[in-house]
Amino acid sequence: MLTIVSGVGLLLVTLAGFSLFSLKMPKGQLAMSGMANAAIATFLVEAVHKYITGDLLGLDFFRTVGSTSGSLGGVAAAIMVPISMGTSPVLAVVAGVAVGGYGILPGFIAGYVIGLIAPVIEKRLPEGLNIIGGALLIAPMARLIALAADPAVNVILARIGGTIAAATEQSPI
Repeated sequence: MLTIVSGVGLLLVTLAGFSLFSLKMPKGQLAMSGMANAAIATFLVEAVHKYITGDLLGLDFFRTVGSTSGSLGGVAAAIMVPISMGTSPVLAVVAGVAVGGYGILPGFIAGYVIGLIAPVIEKRLPEGLNIIGGALLIAPMARLIALAADPAVNVILARIGGTIAAATEQSPI
């Protein structure tokens, strides 16, 4: 019972944190919009094509499409968040491909920070070098941000997942 109560509390705190982020952080609503777009582009496609047209209907091609799409949530978030915040699409893609292998939340965090930093980098570097220099600076920065955010995100998600598992065991309906 304590697992469920503490997990639900953590989930509510997490959701409240997202709401506060959206309302109070610079460009927070734009960033959250980018994350929602990334979730649609990856997890919706995964849910429909991997589990319905792939697993349920037995179509291997669609299972692969869905599985591939779902595995790129972090990449999509690290691209869509900075684009939604007004960053150059080239620099947003640089950030996205650099966070390959990470989930949507580390990708979101990296994308948000890059969305704030990239315009400053572009403005300070001379025209022509701003994209090349920006790309060379942003790729390792995005990867480091995702690397730093990943452990905390995994702890929170594991706790919430444990709560869901405990609730399912107690009341399977």
